[in-house]
Amino acid sequence: MHIGFVLLNCDLGAEEYILEELQQVNEIKNAYVTFGAYDIIAEIHAETQEDFEKTVSLKIRQLSRVVSTMTLNVIKGEWHLYEKKSETVLQQIEYSGTVWALSHNDPEPLIEHSIKKLQDYGIKKEDIKIVDAPDNPEVGQVVVEIWPHELVIARIRTVRGESFISGTELNIELKSDEAGKYID
Repeated sequence: MHIGFVLLNCDLGAEEYILEELQQVNEIKNAYVTFGAYDIIAEIHAETQEDFEKTVSLKIRQLSRVVSTMTLNVIKGEWHLYEKKSETVLQQIEYSGTVWALSHNDPEPLIEHSIKKLQDYGIKKEDIKIVDAPDNPEVGQVVVEIWPHELVIARIRTVRGESFISGTELNIELKSDEAGKYID
């Protein structure tokens, strides 16, 4: 796979037209209108260097209203190319003992989805206690506030009688579709 970028200058006001034309070129993965010395930047992924060159010379430079281009070839090498991994690694929540999930008569689908999300972050289901308020909270324990669109993860810092003070460590977004069904 050969990757590169083409910086384009075009006629005044032709940016949208050029973007539409670039969308028709299979080798172009992304294109953006920019401010500065160039009007558009396009990202190209081609099978070979030859295919890359043909894309630039025959499919991009030949577009009407393109005034000039500058081509940047990506150099593949151990320290030259840093590709983002497609696999997302979730942060694991460090805890010991009980994890208090605070629910105030929340609907069952929200509770079930919250438990699933906490498990995605490394908390065992058997360690999660759904409560209105923690029983005998201890410093260092994790408290989760359940909201319809997010979980707020906090750690207990201070306990005073039956009250506690906690600090937020992480927010976990809960995504839902238009009907309100949780989708993540």
